[in-house]
Amino acid sequence: EKATEGEQTQANNLIQGLAANYPCEHCAADFREAIQEHPPTLGSRTSFMLWLCKQHNFVNEKIGKPTFSCDLPSLDRRWKYGGPGCWIAEYEGYAHETLGHDIDDEDIIQPLPTDNSKN
Repeated sequence: EKATEGEQTQANNLIQGLAANYPCEHCAADFREAIQEHPPTLGSRTSFMLWLCKQHNFVNEKIGKPTFSCDLPSLDRRWKYGGPGCWIAEYEGYAHETLGHDIDDEDIIQPLPTDNSKN
């Protein structure tokens, strides 16, 4: 799960590009300050995912929106496995970020079990 140097560079470029090019200028300036105070943690998918969640929550708190749980199972459900809206019909119950790529059975990600007790 450790990120390669190339993956870390790509993630950093994404963050720096967003900070430089976000269409809302005062939002972009605020994000630039936030990443100066709390630089992205890029060593692994988990550390980057936690950093992204915390940054998202900082913004939500500022604008009075609810925050998200940043525990790993919740983040995996949201960002790794996705909800039913992310699933491909022929592989229902699986999330897969195709981004125009062909789907191979060995690439399909098994989702976490859902908690149906709340329904």
